[in-house]
Amino acid sequence: HLMQSREEVDGMNSVLRSLGIAQRSKKLALTLSAAMALGIVLMLSLMAPSSSALPLFSAPKPKRPTGDVLPDGFVPISVSGMAGLNTVVQLCPLDFERHARAPWETPMFKDLVARCPSSQRVAKTLAQLKEELPTLQSPDGFVFHQSRVGSTLISNMLAADPDNLVYAESQPPATAALHCTSCSRQEQIEMLRIIVNAMANSKRHKRLFFKFQSVQSTVIDLYREAFPNVPWIYLYREPNEILASQLKRSLSSAPCLRSRRRPSSEVTAKIGSTAYAGPEQFCAAYLSTLAEHAVRNIKADPGLGAAINYNRLPTVVTDWIVPVHFGFPITEDTKARMLKAASYYSKERSEAGKKFEGDVDAKQRLAEGKMAAAASKYMTPSYQELEALAKAREGQQQVPRMPGPRAAPREVDQSARRPRSILGNVGQFFGNFGGRDVAPPGSKYSEEEKITEYLPYPKLQPLGDFLEQWPPDEPDIPDIPNIAEGTLQRFDYSDPVQRAEADQLRLHEVPFMLYNVPNINQVRDKWAQDEYLIRKFGAQNLKVTTSTTNHFMYFNRGSAQKQRSYRPPTGMKSLAFKDWLALTRSAENRGPETPHYYLQLNSVGPNAWIADDITDFQPKRSFFIVEPHLNRGINCRFGSRGIIAEAHYDGGRNFVAMLRGAKRYILLPPSECPNTYLYPRGHPEARHSKADWSQLNAQEYPRLKTAQAAQVVVRAGEVLYI
Repeated sequence: HLMQSREEVDGMNSVLRSLGIAQRSKKLALTLSAAMALGIVLMLSLMAPSSSALPLFSAPKPKRPTGDVLPDGFVPISVSGMAGLNTVVQLCPLDFERHARAPWETPMFKDLVARCPSSQRVAKTLAQLKEELPTLQSPDGFVFHQSRVGSTLISNMLAADPDNLVYAESQPPATAALHCTSCSRQEQIEMLRIIVNAMANSKRHKRLFFKFQSVQSTVIDLYREAFPNVPWIYLYREPNEILASQLKRSLSSAPCLRSRRRPSSEVTAKIGSTAYAGPEQFCAAYLSTLAEHAVRNIKADPGLGAAINYNRLPTVVTDWIVPVHFGFPITEDTKARMLKAASYYSKERSEAGKKFEGDVDAKQRLAEGKMAAAASKYMTPSYQELEALAKAREGQQQVPRMPGPRAAPREVDQSARRPRSILGNVGQFFGNFGGRDVAPPGSKYSEEEKITEYLPYPKLQPLGDFLEQWPPDEPDIPDIPNIAEGTLQRFDYSDPVQRAEADQLRLHEVPFMLYNVPNINQVRDKWAQDEYLIRKFGAQNLKVTTSTTNHFMYFNRGSAQKQRSYRPPTGMKSLAFKDWLALTRSAENRGPETPHYYLQLNSVGPNAWIADDITDFQPKRSFFIVEPHLNRGINCRFGSRGIIAEAHYDGGRNFVAMLRGAKRYILLPPSECPNTYLYPRGHPEARHSKADWSQLNAQEYPRLKTAQAAQVVVRAGEVLYI
């Protein structure tokens, strides 16, 4: 099996191989296992170790699209030529994984955009985005603010949870909301919805947040109308402190003075002609209009809008905003990461990464004379109203918000991917693969059902074509229609009729796919949380396999010791799971010729909890376990993005269940074994192909290129039978 882990989710891949099906067979399917993880892959195997799955904790770097459909990971970075649905949008894959690791280093949207090369950028119209993208995920929360009030601290805290996709002062929504002067209200709403939907184009993230520019406080009502179920907060601060922060460096180039030449009617209504207003007066008047918009919208929408005073930061984020107002659970580990992000200063680029220190007293001292007078005259009334709204909310009983209506995270339509059943009558099965010798004990199928004539399933093609179209060292799915879906039959496990069809294929050792397996789905969701796995594994030392490249060749240590000249292809080191996770994350975007790390363990001793989670693979007779007495536990595989487990065959039958991430398998029928150039028995690398499939030498291994193969990508929640 060529197993390539490459999924856009924060990914842990689990392969669960049912040892209960491990009766020896005379017909063994050769498998190349090239597991390419985008982050970390986990395989759980109920059989002897043979193939490897690698969990993924980060998204791949998508290739520049060549077709019509926008690949996962490409998001809007700029909008120009405001012309309704003909508006042009530039898109590019952004490095949100780096942002999640240290949000204070790239706190603003523009910091991420600056790292996106022009070669990766593509242009689409809003009409194209509307047509190409399904409804993805509505936002989980908005952050509006009055400026210099800790909004960047909040966006950094939200981004510290890798499940959150956070945009801090992104240009595309602002352009649609503020600069489409010829657009009608409904046109603006439609444009906003398309842009925000496109900015959710990341399958690995579970939640979506926006922290807007302070000027967008003037269009809170537009966002409320476009996204009526999204909770939002408004950050404010004591007026003297805001003015001092705005004007501390310059009285001529402060951010609050940017609209001085073209002030809004609201500002001129307060101060008259700007020609006679000093910078303190103009700034105070301008900032007061932002707060007044917030006051009106909170009063109109007290359930979804909330006023938050700067002096409540940062603990109000982890104690109330996230778990209650935005309504999603927060673990102690996530809380710690958020509070760590809050401890770094990131507003000024020259001081990024510096430990944050409070500056309330210093700003109060600065705000004297004209500054204090302007703050008192223009800003204090709206500040007092915001304080009253905040106190009224705090006096109410607070219960966690239930997430509002939203589209489900984007998933592949399994029913559309499952080919029309070609099973035909009972007893008519598929060829090249298959051919068990004896029906298992207790099987409802008789010996007479042994198949000797097969239909042409699955569809095969030359191995060389697969390796050319999608090189093993490339973990990103190429833009080739249906290349990931493959030609294997897919069955809905929850449908009794389809499960019975799968049962027939399992009996006759024909590869197939399952989805909608309740226990696997439950564990997939539970193991999606890093904190859960870190807590379960604890501080025990685990044996980690190391390699100087992305290739991992299994070798028999007993055979290796008998050959003095043999040099083991991999090494070994001991690490706690948490340390291994950090090491793997640091290596996940490296190239193939760099060190990689691979963790393999079994569900025995301190890790017996794995079998408690995976109840479908406990040693009792079931669809997955045919011979419980042969069960030796669950073998687990964790690896980083891009890892390849070299081509090999396994002597037993496998169920491979992905819990996080995805993995590419290339399968060859037993009839192709002579064409794969296997090491002989007695060699340390017996069962494995001699050829490097990443750089196939057709002269040395001529038959390999034309060997017939099938391929499939197994995604989180899916199960592959080999």
